[in-house]
Amino acid sequence: MPFDMFPNVDRMKNIRCPVLVLHSIKDEVVPFYHGKELHKLSRHKFDPLFIEGTTHNNLDKVSEDIFAHINKFLNFIDSSFSIHETSRSS
Repeated sequence: MPFDMFPNVDRMKNIRCPVLVLHSIKDEVVPFYHGKELHKLSRHKFDPLFIEGTTHNNLDKVSEDIFAHINKFLNFIDSSFSIHETSRSS
């Protein structure tokens, strides 16, 4: 393709809140390196969840792992950030 269908990497400089990256390693729609780059460029690092054994449309195979990771992320936000902190950071 002559252009990037998923230019989220270009938008990361504008994201001030914590970002949780969940991505299938064998995603056939959105290349795996997109998830790695989004995590690398995020301002507030939180461990990404890169999932093996799934593709783009079957992450539900590991839903318990995903929900546990989302819960950790929500606890991270709750204990580490407030609305004022994320709006003041640049």
